[in-house]
Amino acid sequence: VVGGNLALTSAGDITDDANADIAVTGTASLTADNVGNTAAIILGDQAGNTTNFGSLTVVSDADTTITEDSDTAVNTINAANLTLTSAGAITDNLGTEAANITTGTATLLAALGIGSADDINTTIVTLLATNTGVSGNIRITETDNLVIRAADQTNAAAAGNIVITAAGDITIEAVGTGGTGVSISGATVTGTVTITATGVGSDMSVENSVTTNGTAITLKADGNLTSTAAGVVSSNGTGAIGGGEILLWSTAGNISLDGDVTANS
Repeated sequence: VVGGNLALTSAGDITDDANADIAVTGTASLTADNVGNTAAIILGDQAGNTTNFGSLTVVSDADTTITEDSDTAVNTINAANLTLTSAGAITDNLGTEAANITTGTATLLAALGIGSADDINTTIVTLLATNTGVSGNIRITETDNLVIRAADQTNAAAAGNIVITAAGDITIEAVGTGGTGVSISGATVTGTVTITATGVGSDMSVENSVTTNGTAITLKADGNLTSTAAGVVSSNGTGAIGGGEILLWSTAGNISLDGDVTANS
């Protein structure tokens, strides 16, 4: 498929075969919808696939998996669950603060940032966000409660910031239910972590680790801020990088910590 814009509607699944070439320079509008709510979209995951879209608008009854070989500009994606992988950056193409992604579990993987310059707006339940490159931030703004299963800047040499904001409660998910924590790994140039529960009375529960390599961590809740023993918050530095500042803030609630908090060099 090669063209300027693509509008595709199916009562069944939308998939591609091995070695398929999809090149849409404009907007790809993909809809998979049937009475049984079983229609899925799976594109770009086969051997030899080349998948490139100008921008994406997606509606799917079931789980959606899209792997793109370039930047991924998201208009809106509505799906049961979403796995979105970009060889470049995942960006907000709406220009407003309307939700780009509405789904249950959003698994986002990019090489050059996720909402780096303009946050990705979400209405989701659970977030897994990973950026693998030496540049690019992870910036997510959620309309309601949010479970952070994972948020990671994984490049060992350098990494951007992680900024996650939710209008409801935030839970940094425990290991026992699948959580892996929040981390930034950059050894020489490394970003900061800022996680904020902004809604009136919104709580934050830190049930897994939040770590950087010597840069600042800010955890802020309008309501209560709590941590379990596994909710270790650490900005310890290695080598020439000293320990970063840690700010734990409750605007109108209490702070109760069972996890260690360390900022040593």
